[in-house]
Amino acid sequence: MINSDLFFSYIKKVVFEEIIPTVNLPADECVSFADSVFERFGNPFIDHKLLDISLNSVSKYKTRCLCSVLDYIKLTGKMPISLLFGLAALIAFYNGKYDDEGNFYGLRNGEKYIIKDSRNVTDFFHNAHKSEDVVKSVLSCKELWNIDLTEVEGLYKTVKECYDNLCRFGIKKAAELIIYEE
Repeated sequence: MINSDLFFSYIKKVVFEEIIPTVNLPADECVSFADSVFERFGNPFIDHKLLDISLNSVSKYKTRCLCSVLDYIKLTGKMPISLLFGLAALIAFYNGKYDDEGNFYGLRNGEKYIIKDSRNVTDFFHNAHKSEDVVKSVLSCKELWNIDLTEVEGLYKTVKECYDNLCRFGIKKAAELIIYEE
């Protein structure tokens, strides 16, 4: 991700435009910390596998990103499009089913990937993806977020648009729409 111009541009947009403004620390400290994280993940001698990092992604999003989403909305009155694109991508990533061994998996370009999370989370997503509106099902689940996110004005609409773009265009084109949106 760090070595991809497209996705590193996305990551920098998330961090510098939507997360740092919500952190109650001096901006130079936040930028220095962000740069050190980018350097660590850009180290070619450390192999950070995305599927390993994706372990328990719902809990990670809830604890690491959701507060920035809600704070950004309070501070600006706008939707943090890049953070919400990440939530839409999480919903798409958790589109899976169970194999004979009980592993919850998704498919990417015909290749199986294992989605590692607690059974109650994978069961929830397994059923949510069968619903008429998976985005609404996920966002309204208080058990996941401790809040009904559909009640946050504009949030459902933004995530739904991002999710629909992911499904329609794929991750690269959908990310370009976020990064180069003016």
